[in-house]
Amino acid sequence: MLPLRPFARFNPLVVWIGALVVIYGLRAVGLGPLSFAFSMVWLAFCVYSWVVPPLVRRWINRKWGS
Repeated sequence: MLPLRPFARFNPLVVWIGALVVIYGLRAVGLGPLSFAFSMVWLAFCVYSWVVPPLVRRWINRKWGS
């Protein structure tokens, strides 16, 4: 869960706005393919942040019986 550290350190809204600034900034400079690649990485990161924490909590509760 180390990749989720930016969400814990900063407000998730700040991280989201930062990603949007990077995506639109890359498009404004004319780097559309790089913007698309960053968008796909960002989407994978978001899916990871939604899926992994509940799975880890479930695994820990099942392993240690809390």
